[in-house]
Amino acid sequence: MKKRLITIYGVLIASFASIVIGTLRKLIGDAISTSIFAIAHYLIGAVAVIAVLCLFRKRLCITGLSINSKDFRYFIAIGFFLSLSTFSYFKALSTLPLNNVVFLGFMAPVFATLYEYFFMKEKIYKTTIIGIIIALFSAGLILDVGFILGDAVGNFFALLAPASFAVASVMLRNEERYYPLIDIVFWPFLFALMFVLPIPVIVGAHITATNMELGMLLVMGIAVAVLYYGFDVALKYNHAHTVTALIPVVSLILSILSSFFILGEPVRVEAVAGGILMILSAFIIGKESEKVHHGF
Repeated sequence: MKKRLITIYGVLIASFASIVIGTLRKLIGDAISTSIFAIAHYLIGAVAVIAVLCLFRKRLCITGLSINSKDFRYFIAIGFFLSLSTFSYFKALSTLPLNNVVFLGFMAPVFATLYEYFFMKEKIYKTTIIGIIIALFSAGLILDVGFILGDAVGNFFALLAPASFAVASVMLRNEERYYPLIDIVFWPFLFALMFVLPIPVIVGAHITATNMELGMLLVMGIAVAVLYYGFDVALKYNHAHTVTALIPVVSLILSILSSFFILGEPVRVEAVAGGILMILSAFIIGKESEKVHHGF
């Protein structure tokens, strides 16, 4: 029962923080380029989350920040996929409505399942296949809205974000068994930051933000810390499939409310229907994962 409550607590925190990040990104708009968003995501976020951990769990700051040299490649890989997911998410938000990007993010359990099947040789069952089929149909509905809006590039990045995040989640789950929380946060954040730092030099960057918009960027960084903390708490007792299946429930409602009442964006019926079906598929996949991994 305690593990269940801790998982729900982590999922609620992560869901709320993710919508705050997306909403603020849309409100700031083109005043700050995508590459700067990605850098701030990890630079401010890393400082915030480590400060919180050291304040409330001081022992972690003493025993942590030490990993085996053979595990560096895994943390570097996790950092790479996290940075790819973050950049893709912000890039998609620059052109697509918030709810579209959030709904397509629900594809993460599907990508996690496929990754584990092809690269970790885990079994895939008939029920899971049904969930994947439903997810693909749902994604078609949501992607169609993006095509109607004339944004194929936005659709691509909106799919790339959950795909790369799913890979990072599965890899992170494997490392959590051996390292304290501060290592699980610090090293992926550090390597992710290293990957996003060169982006402004490669693709260019600009900042024309007001003081208020810069303040929003700071809040986004703090929300990043809250997001990864909540996600990590949930992962402590459950498999990546289960956690990524639960987060969409809260995110669906919050993203619709934010799009309609705060951002004034159109909330199309096809996208909402796709989002609901996507949640159904996520639960089907997560439920099957419980039998295999003894999760939630």
